[in-house]
Amino acid sequence: MRLTLRLIGTLLAAILVIIAIDSIWSIRREEELILQNMKENATLLGETTGKLFAEVWRFQGQQTALALISEVNRSEHRIKVRWVSTDSNAIDLYAPQVPLEQLLKVPRDSVAAFTVDHDSVAFMVVYLPISVTEPALGFLEMSESFYDLNAQSDKILMRTILLSAALVLVAGIVLLTIGTYFVGHPLRQLVQRTQRIGAGDFSHDNSLPGHDELAQLSMSLDAMCDQLGTAQNDIRVQSERRVEAVQQLRHSDRLATVGRLASGVAHELGTPLNVISGRAKMLSADGQAQGESLESLRIIAQQADRMAGIIRQLLDFARQRHVSRGSTDMVGLVKQTIDLLQSMARKASVEIKLSVPATLPHVFVDSGQIQQALINVLVNGIQAMPEGGTVAVTLSVDRKLWPMDQSRGERPCMVIRIADEGTGISEELTKQIFDPFFTTKEVGSGTGLGLSITHGIIEDHGGFITVQSVIDSGTTFAIHLPLEEEL
Repeated sequence: MRLTLRLIGTLLAAILVIIAIDSIWSIRREEELILQNMKENATLLGETTGKLFAEVWRFQGQQTALALISEVNRSEHRIKVRWVSTDSNAIDLYAPQVPLEQLLKVPRDSVAAFTVDHDSVAFMVVYLPISVTEPALGFLEMSESFYDLNAQSDKILMRTILLSAALVLVAGIVLLTIGTYFVGHPLRQLVQRTQRIGAGDFSHDNSLPGHDELAQLSMSLDAMCDQLGTAQNDIRVQSERRVEAVQQLRHSDRLATVGRLASGVAHELGTPLNVISGRAKMLSADGQAQGESLESLRIIAQQADRMAGIIRQLLDFARQRHVSRGSTDMVGLVKQTIDLLQSMARKASVEIKLSVPATLPHVFVDSGQIQQALINVLVNGIQAMPEGGTVAVTLSVDRKLWPMDQSRGERPCMVIRIADEGTGISEELTKQIFDPFFTTKEVGSGTGLGLSITHGIIEDHGGFITVQSVIDSGTTFAIHLPLEEEL
């Protein structure tokens, strides 16, 4: 509101200055016109009277001529006419109102006008030369008070004051109304908006209408709120991801600790299992056990060997190794990976089926990393079927365009397809499925890192992974790895 009042005050001051300048100019112009009119009227009266006065003076004498001037004064109330003598010894009755030496400078064929003051009253005095008797020279003096001029000036001044007061009043009301509506109210809205932004509220209000600067400022605030909201959301997401990353690191540390404990336990269990297996084989080989006893010994030895094999596989998988790529038999690696997950699959009532052609070329990969990628995808497939089902694993050789380098055309590759019969995921979510920390599982059931790590491993090997999914029909992951001769 203070800004509105300041603008109104500035505008009214400018209006008053303009009115004052116009009034001064009008008064001066009016005065000049009145003075010019006064001089013309006096000159016209003097010329008309002067000729008659000179003729009467010559033929009927001075007294008759002076009586004529008296008659003129009785009929003319504004302009007073007198005969003025140029004789320095003339009585005061015929002495001019201006100094005689100044009057004598007036040419015979011209009219002179002067301004004189009597008793604080200003007069215009016009002198018209009259030749009565040669070479004697006199003047007709026409004097008129500036009363009309002053009255007209006062009238203009009063009209200016009244007009200024009325204009200031009306303009003040109009400007106050317009300023409040177009400036004050929008500014209050903008101030309230900035206060809400400062408090963290980035919601949109209705933008100010129009195309003026305040409306543009309102639209800029809207854009700034969008940017701040996006930045705040990004910060929140990043903070959540940092928390999840810290939790994942802690979980990874616990897994590493469990792995070390499991490794120690596995070593401790390995020796007794070997003893059990060896004794069972020895008892079944000495020929003393018969029938059911022999079958039991054979089952004991078989299961002990199986337990020892599982422990060896867990130790091989948990052991930290340097990245080392080499020619790898993918069929054997996939079978080994499936064996590791058979226990989990049976508990979930899931059957893992493997389909491979008669012969497949080797691929140049790090078997440990590829096994980790396969486990991540297979575990996801098993967990996607809470009611049980089948996970189909298929190996084949095909020619594909590489998404990151289509200029080279189709290239031969090893394709590992893992298809489940789970609930599937929507098309929108498939675009985010490889993002870190993205998961469709319930809270606490997954970290959202498995597929992201798998995607990174496959890309590090020069390959790519694709996913196709249909809601309630299942999901198929396809891992493409370049063949050994293509590296």
